Amino acid sequence: MATAPILVTGATGFLGAQLVRRLVADGHRVRIFRRERSHLNILQQIAYEEAIGDIADPVAVDRAVAGCRAVFHCAALIAYWEHLNALQTATNVEGTRHVVTASLRHGVARLIHVSSVSAIGLRADGAPADESVLFNLGRLRLNYADTKFAAECVVRDGVARGLDAVIINPGTIYGPGDHRRAYYVRSLASPVTSRGGMAVVDVDDVVEGAIRAWQHGRCGKRYILAAENRTYCEIGKRFAAALQRRGPLWVMPRWLIRVAAAVIAPLGRLFRRPWALTPTMARVAHLRFFFDNTKSCRELGMTYRPFTATAARTIAWMREERLV
Repeated sequence: MATAPILVTGATGFLGAQLVRRLVADGHRVRIFRRERSHLNILQQIAYEEAIGDIADPVAVDRAVAGCRAVFHCAALIAYWEHLNALQTATNVEGTRHVVTASLRHGVARLIHVSSVSAIGLRADGAPADESVLFNLGRLRLNYADTKFAAECVVRDGVARGLDAVIINPGTIYGPGDHRRAYYVRSLASPVTSRGGMAVVDVDDVVEGAIRAWQHGRCGKRYILAAENRTYCEIGKRFAAALQRRGPLWVMPRWLIRVAAAVIAPLGRLFRRPWALTPTMARVAHLRFFFDNTKSCRELGMTYRPFTATAARTIAWMREERLV
């Protein structure tokens, strides 16, 4: 009898495609769930089967999940434009609800839900937060964070109803293959930066963490996947070094970032550049989203490559693709 497939949602995205590639290389039968109009260049020369549909369609999701032994739920809308909030909620929250419902219905052995560190709260003292810190970002009106937290609540409700599920919370993911954020990477290496910062991680380490969570994670638990906590200035300097540029020289004050966002955001919509500075991004540009990876190292055996190496290989790939 043939081994049942593993389903990957969001399989044509940056992380999903790398995960599909790894699972196939490890000898697993993989089914991808994708929209009919999705570009497949990122999955060239990989053997997989397909289920076509939209994550917001419960019938299509149910068909995709049927017969699968495991589901890696990577599909999500990462955006910081307020006019995309409704679509983001439908994708991140209701899409997750459809995946959880279908996984329960079809007796999936394990669901790996790809969340985000944005679904975890920040500590009042500024120290890196671990998985136990309660979500407290609602005041920021950051819809991406709100929807990722709400999606985790959906998964936990599924666990309460008998679903075996594990949650992973990656930091900001970098590495080869992310065409969508090439402009953002270049902007980080520009002479201007902000006071904030983030937990960063290599895409290959997130793939490894997802697989280890599937194999060794504890049901109902979340695992932060992050390599280092770095300020935007530090991140920019590492990308700039790989680009042989000077990098950040001036930290913009908060008020000026907000003014810039008010001017740039309409231009971003006009030229269809969703990575342009938006009012939402401006509200959080001064915050440091720093997180503690101790639990993933202890329970999953994770080790992480240094961000300097990730920055170098990201830029090397961008050069190959003529994106810089």
